[in-house]
Amino acid sequence: MKAPDKPCVVVVGAGFGGLTLARSLRKAPVEVLLIDRQNYHTFQPLLYQVATAGLQL
Repeated sequence: MKAPDKPCVVVVGAGFGGLTLARSLRKAPVEVLLIDRQNYHTFQPLLYQVATAGLQL
């Protein structure tokens, strides 16, 4: 088996911390693998305001 050219960094969880870490490693000489249960990211800080029509568009 051939050794990989770059080390692999596995980030478990695509919340704010996981996404920030993955983005900060973009230009690093590593391969980044981001694992999460969902295939989307929900921005929750304003979710309750949208759900209760508290924000005007």
